Amino acid sequence: MKRMGRLSQAAKSRRGELVVDVMVGCILAVVAIMALIEFYGIFVKYQHVNTVARRVARTIEVTGTTEGAEDLFDDLTDIAGLDGAVLTIDASYVNGDHIQLRDTFVVTVSYVYTVRVISADALPGAVIAIPLETAYTGMSEVYVR
Repeated sequence: MKRMGRLSQAAKSRRGELVVDVMVGCILAVVAIMALIEFYGIFVKYQHVNTVARRVARTIEVTGTTEGAEDLFDDLTDIAGLDGAVLTIDASYVNGDHIQLRDTFVVTVSYVYTVRVISADALPGAVIAIPLETAYTGMSEVYVR
């Protein structure tokens, strides 16, 4: 009988350990899911950077000028939430800001995505800055006289 009592006590004391193990496992699972969600934002922002660069390049191709490119870039970055993005256009210009027919140009969009590793209201937290940059090459479809 004494043996059964000891086994019963051992089982009861281990049950508390099981609860602690399950709680720690749940906390780690929640932290892992939160980290995945936070790092998923990198891919979304990179897709936004690609889309903005592609749309600006296509607009320059069709119009043959970089005249409205800055305004379009500003509008698209406001919609996509890319505050602080930088637009660079590398082209050989004719008559001001026009690009001759079949001349190539490169549109580059740069953005720095920040990931907050430790986020609390009272603490500044650790921040990781990840540079995102994409470049699109286009060709003017407009003949400039």
